[in-house]
Order: sequence, then structure tokens, then C-alpha cells
Amino acid sequence: MLQVALDNQTMSDAYATTRLIADEVDIIEVGTILCVGEGVRAVRDLKALYPDKIVLADAKIADAGKILSRMCFEANADWVTVICCADINTAKGALEVAKEFGGDLQLN
Repeated sequence: MLQVALDNQTMSDAYATTRLIADEVDIIEVGTILCVGEGVRAVRDLKALYPDKIVLADAKIADAGKILSRMCFEANADWVTVICCADINTAKGALEVAKEFGGDLQLN
């Protein structure tokens, strides 16, 4: 599978990048910079534009695993990241929510 990381600061830049490569990739990663800059709206908008692509929210969750992962999955993320140094309960909480939504979790 081929993945592109959208580490853009704005949605307009992310759209411009995605338009150029969407047909060539399997996974569209809403990079950490874009997640922080634009929030879960970035996930929601990109999944709406590319419903057949896997959308990964690279949120790098460090705490509040259930709450933050739920926000990402409710925005239609397929996968969400948890930072590898997060407390085990943070990762477990995020995984619980991922399973609830039929999504997946990556430790980053």
C-alpha cells in the first residue's frame, strides 16, 4: 500500500497536494501539522472527497485516548495514531474506540 502524508499547514495546500496524487495512493494521512492546524475537519473533508481511500489521522495521541480517538473516528478516520510513549491505558482506550468504529490504531 502507498501512503502520502499531508503535513500541510492549511486545507487549501492539502487539497492541492491530494488532487495531484490521489489516484496513485491507497492511504491519505492527515499529518500531525494538518491535524493541529485544521482539526478533525481535515479528516472529515478528505474522507468525504476520497471515500474509497484509507484516511489516517496522525493525531499522535499522548493522553485522553478515548476522547481524542473518538473525535477522529467520528470525523470518519479509518486509522488513528497513538504516540508510542503514551501510557498503556491511553493506547487501550484508543484501541477500544477504534474497535467500536471498525477502525484501526497505529502506534507511532
